[in-house]
Order: sequence, then structure tokens, then C-alpha cells
Amino acid sequence: TTTPDQDICEGESVSIQTATDLAYTDLIFSKYMEGSSNNKGLELYNDTYDTLALDNYRIAQSSNGNGWAYYHNFPTGAKLAPGDVWVIVTNQVSATYYDTTLANEVLGYPSVVHHNGDDARGIEKTTDNGTTWNLIDLIGDPDNDPGSGWDVAGVTNATANHTLVRKLSVKNPDTSWTAIAGTDSLTSQYLVYPVNDFSQVGSYGPAT
Repeated sequence: TTTPDQDICEGESVSIQTATDLAYTDLIFSKYMEGSSNNKGLELYNDTYDTLALDNYRIAQSSNGNGWAYYHNFPTGAKLAPGDVWVIVTNQVSATYYDTTLANEVLGYPSVVHHNGDDARGIEKTTDNGTTWNLIDLIGDPDNDPGSGWDVAGVTNATANHTLVRKLSVKNPDTSWTAIAGTDSLTSQYLVYPVNDFSQVGSYGPAT
């Protein structure tokens, strides 16, 4: 098992959750992979008791701090079961790191997962068939270009050349990047793992 750049907090559970453990919350980012070259991807987690219709969600994209500029729509009719994850990767991920046949979406350039460390991503939700969209979760600040990447859990430029794994203790989506990133391993919602670590993709939370 690969260890994070910041140690798991003492006493924090790292067991994988089942549907019966879930609080009713919403769709959240569970992993962010910013690897070398185009070894990149995102994982989203259904932290609810219900199967989610992904037609009601989209991923917002920013580039270099210029606000939300592009949007990724999930395949029409796609659904995500309670406690399950949705994995999106580039079509250039090395087989050394991850078997792309296991992903839900494998995308060519340009795409939502062809991000660099300073490109924010957000989950938006609609409750009126797409007339209005509301931001419910995010990685990074869409209105700020940090240079190489944002600091997370006290790790400098963590969104560049690292994998971020959302802590199991996180039960709700969040739109405050300051709160999400935290200032150290205790206050951050993420654990920071080394570059090209895809070992935990496919289930929510750090591997046991």
C-alpha cells in the first residue's frame, strides 16, 4: 500500500464504507489524480442511500484562474449506485499505473481530466432539468491561478504532481476551497499521495 505524503491522522478509520454506513449527502469528489504526462483522472463518490441520475450533475472546469469556462456532461442516462464511485481518466494513462478498462469514462484531449495543477474542477447540480445549476463541491479556486498548484494538507503545490484522496470522515460536499484544502494533515479533507498513484482508484477512501 502506498503511503501518503502526510500521515493518516491517528485514530482515523480507513475501512471502506458500505451503503448502510452512508449519511444522506450528495455526489462528491473522492480522488484527484494529477500525474506525470497525461496520467490524470478524477473519481466521484455517491455518498447517498439512492441511485443518482448523473444527468442532474455536471463537472465545471476552469483554466488558469479565469472562472468556470467549460462543462463536462456525463453520458446520457448514466446512473451511480449508493456507495459507488465514478472514475474518469485520460486515454493516455499508462497501463503501469492503471487499467483504463476499469474506468467509467476514458477521454481523449481536450477533456475534463486533461487538467494541470492550477485548473479548478467543480461538481454542479440541477434540480430543474438544467435551467439552473448550483455548485456543490470543488477542487481548487476557479478564480485564482496559484501558479503550479494549490497547497493541500500542508503540502506545497499538492494539486500538481500528486494524488489527492478524500478522507472517509468527509460526509458532505463543500464549496469552500480553504476549508477543503486545510493547512495541515489534521485540518485538510484530503490525504496527499505521491505522483502517479492510482492504486486506490475504484473504491472510496484510502486502501487498508
